[in-house]
Amino acid sequence: MTEMAATSWDASRTFWRVRSMLFFLGVIAMNYTWMRPSPVDLIFLSALGVCVLVDQPIRTSFVAFLTIITLWILAYLNASLPYAGDNDVQHELLAKTFVALLAILAAYIASAWQRRDFDTFLKIYLLSTTIAGTIGIVAFAIGHPSLTWDGRAMAFIDDPNMFASFLIPGALAAVYLV
Repeated sequence: MTEMAATSWDASRTFWRVRSMLFFLGVIAMNYTWMRPSPVDLIFLSALGVCVLVDQPIRTSFVAFLTIITLWILAYLNASLPYAGDNDVQHELLAKTFVALLAILAAYIASAWQRRDFDTFLKIYLLSTTIAGTIGIVAFAIGHPSLTWDGRAMAFIDDPNMFASFLIPGALAAVYLV
């Protein structure tokens, strides 16, 4: 390996580590979505920015996922166009598009993972959901009005439905890791 190729490979590995650290930090930050943009949004966007500096091949499975999610994006955009003047619709379009962007980011990063990386992700996700679940249980038990909504726990996540959706994969990760 030439010296220039070795330097390029070392830089790519460094950016790979930075991107992974940002991604995993974002998974932990998913606990807090009260403000917009939330810290998790900014962390994941930073991870996306670092992706261009990582020398990672694009795999067929990622292209298949990208095709499916692109079709989904086009479908909801097409269905929403007649109502695009409505502020609520604009907000939902922005939110759905950002979630789709995060899904693309996660799929791209995960497409190059080894088993060890996947296990690390599951452990970090489990830690994140354990933190959120503990806060939610305490908030529900004491009836804290800022951390519950209509008697439903939500911790620091802005919607109890999203809170529940966030916790379910954590339970599956726990079963997998046992």
